[in-house]
Amino acid sequence: MSARIYTNVRDEERLVLKLAPLFLKNIAMKIIFKLVGERKYTLALSNLGVIKLPGQMCEYVERMDFILGVQSSAPYNSGVLTYDGKTYFNIIRNIKEPKLEFALYRVLRSEGIHVLLESNDR
Repeated sequence: MSARIYTNVRDEERLVLKLAPLFLKNIAMKIIFKLVGERKYTLALSNLGVIKLPGQMCEYVERMDFILGVQSSAPYNSGVLTYDGKTYFNIIRNIKEPKLEFALYRVLRSEGIHVLLESNDR
């Protein structure tokens, strides 16, 4: 992970960039993001971890979901959280075929993990 972070910030160490005005840096960063930003990734995964609510609230909450917006160029975005002993894995996609969802389902089932699939596909 530190290698990836270093790759992303090493250019900031260059003297010419340190001396460049902020408005030029902002323009350059927008251009670079449009060229390579999300294109390197197939999916983003964000994990909120275990969610614990105050005791009084628990009786009113059955489940939780963590749904991220779709990315412009990467086909998948996903969020994970655990609440009340259950893990919820939410996937959003900008492509029609649910290949990742089916592959994940098969892997989890092959490991003996009970999976309940829900979808808004019609």
